[in-house]
Amino acid sequence: AAAATREWLADIVAIEFAVVLLIATNTAASSLTREKESNSLDLMLTTPLTSGYIVWGKLRGLVSFVVPLIAVPVVSLLLFAVWDFSRRDAARSAHPEAALEMAVLLVVFAAYACLLGLHFSLKQKKTVRAVITAVGTLLVVNVGVFFFWRAIVNEAGVVGAALAPATPFTAILTLIHPDVLFVDNPARFGPAISSVRVAAFIGTGICVAIHAVIVYSWYKSMVRSFDMIIRKQSAE
Repeated sequence: AAAATREWLADIVAIEFAVVLLIATNTAASSLTREKESNSLDLMLTTPLTSGYIVWGKLRGLVSFVVPLIAVPVVSLLLFAVWDFSRRDAARSAHPEAALEMAVLLVVFAAYACLLGLHFSLKQKKTVRAVITAVGTLLVVNVGVFFFWRAIVNEAGVVGAALAPATPFTAILTLIHPDVLFVDNPARFGPAISSVRVAAFIGTGICVAIHAVIVYSWYKSMVRSFDMIIRKQSAE
């Protein structure tokens, strides 16, 4: 029963976060193009606001917008963990640290989606084109990376728990439903669960640090190219 609960809980959280990513990307992709279409961006650039302040303000606002949406799957997972603790059942359907790991990871991945949308919103002049390109890229990349990385994670056993947090949906699947790491030998799941939880915690910390550096680097790159791209579009 606990394994079945973990399986459908992982599926529900994955669907919820997929919706969050789509909302974040769609909103971000239209954030600059709408201002270009209304010519309000030109007015903004005549103020003392720098490109760094504009991009950072957009990114911070977008991430703040999706944080309450991210709270839904995280709180759902935490409620299951609290329920298991109150029953003192050895067969857990969720572990409390998984909710913390999920919260940090989902915020970082949502920041990725926001930056992806902002990237195309900066590059494109029209909202429709920016949204279609950004959402299409999001879908293709996530589907491709999921199947590729899941194959690696499933073959790695306990180590797979440390590798899974590198991508959004392998993280969700493995942190909530770690049974998938032992699909070929289910009898090993019980004895290895402590090692899986430790590996997942360490892997989450490492992956969050790496992704945070990548997000910051992407943000700095966008700030550096902001003025040049806007000037080029204005001249066209």
